[in-house]
Amino acid sequence: MKLTRRQRFQLRLYVHFRDRDMSIRELFWLNRWIYFILIPSAALTALVPFFVFGAVPAIMVLVWYTALIVRDLGQFIRARNVWPVHRELLDWAGIDRLLREDSAHIDK
Repeated sequence: MKLTRRQRFQLRLYVHFRDRDMSIRELFWLNRWIYFILIPSAALTALVPFFVFGAVPAIMVLVWYTALIVRDLGQFIRARNVWPVHRELLDWAGIDRLLREDSAHIDK
């Protein structure tokens, strides 16, 4: 089965935390590429309204970007809290099989 990038990332995330608890810090780190794009784009997006309209619209843009990060934090807290149960319900043999099939498909 050919997996999408997001599916592959999710399965690798499961495998990464297979024998241990999730942590918020690690979840942010494993998703760091998103924040390396998001944070500079927030700064650049806020600069235009700041110079054209003033501080209030720029602050509104920054609040919007901050809300995105807070939303992610909430999702990470939820994932960490349900992980012990989720880990017990996962079919680890199936996850390993999917990753093997995907890597064999990529190698072709």
